Amino acid sequence: MELTTFNLRGRYPDYKNRFRKKATRPFAEEKIAAAKELRQWLLEKINN
Repeated sequence: MELTTFNLRGRYPDYKNRFRKKATRPFAEEKIAAAKELRQWLLEKINN
């Protein structure tokens, strides 16, 4: 998953700098929305 990739890459200075440029508000909002969709899908699978 892309969020895990950013988490791992965020530990290294060169990746941090590239990520800071990419991590705009719209970018973050898109990733948060995708995570919420995934969470909802998982909850539906668990409850069925």
